[in-house]
Amino acid sequence: MKQTILAIAALLTVLLVACAPAATPTPEAMKPQAAPTVEAMMDKPTPTAEAMMPKETATPEAMMPKETTSPEAMMPKETTSPEAMMGKLPDQITAAHFVDSAPKHGDKFAQAPTQILINFNFTLHEDSAITVTRDGAAVDVGKPTLGEKKLSLSATLPSNAGDGLYVVKYKACWPDRSCHDGVFAFTVDSKMKGTYLDLTGKSEVTVRLKGIQFSPQLIMVSRGTKVTWVNDDPVVHFVNSDPHPSHNVVATLNSLEIQNGESFSYTFDQAGEWAIHCSAHVPQNMLARVIVDS
Repeated sequence: MKQTILAIAALLTVLLVACAPAATPTPEAMKPQAAPTVEAMMDKPTPTAEAMMPKETATPEAMMPKETTSPEAMMPKETTSPEAMMGKLPDQITAAHFVDSAPKHGDKFAQAPTQILINFNFTLHEDSAITVTRDGAAVDVGKPTLGEKKLSLSATLPSNAGDGLYVVKYKACWPDRSCHDGVFAFTVDSKMKGTYLDLTGKSEVTVRLKGIQFSPQLIMVSRGTKVTWVNDDPVVHFVNSDPHPSHNVVATLNSLEIQNGESFSYTFDQAGEWAIHCSAHVPQNMLARVIVDS
């Protein structure tokens, strides 16, 4: 009986719950929901392949500060010097029995010298020869001449020889017909004339020998000008033509000893550039040049 009563009570409870009215919705719940916007309904863009790639990390080199241009790099580049544009001076080659030459190897002139002279200490044969090129092109110097006692070989440059690198090649032959070759070179740059004292138009010019030097050292005179060298030093001086020690490019342009207060004169009547020196003071570079303007 008791069990029957409990079963009936349980059944009634279920029926009461099932028949209970539904819960009244809250005001918030009863508000209409906002419709989604067009933008929200648009498809989201899919990420690109590049965007999906992992980002590169900066390398240590990229993180280093950039180098600034140095002051040296900003300086204008040096232009090629006239000497470099003339060509490279070849090595000197001296033949057997060679003594000296005028010009000397490596000499620089503002005007082409008139004569090329090579001295030897052995008798030359007439097969001996001289050839000259200027910047690689042949220069016509004619047949060379044998000097006194056949101890020198000379050739004359044309008056319009011009600027450039001159290479002199010679063949020194002996009486037994054996021959030996030699080479020396010099340069001519007419722009150097600006460093010479222009004394052209004067019939007479005086140069002082003072302080173991020629003063002025570089002069330019007209053909026919008489140049007088006066010794102002307490030591003996000489005026000698190149080369040293032969002094025979211009045999008459060679003084004896010039004592203090004494002088020596020479009249230049041949155009060209002439190198002179004091033979007593060559080690002290007592050298000079005279350009004779044509």
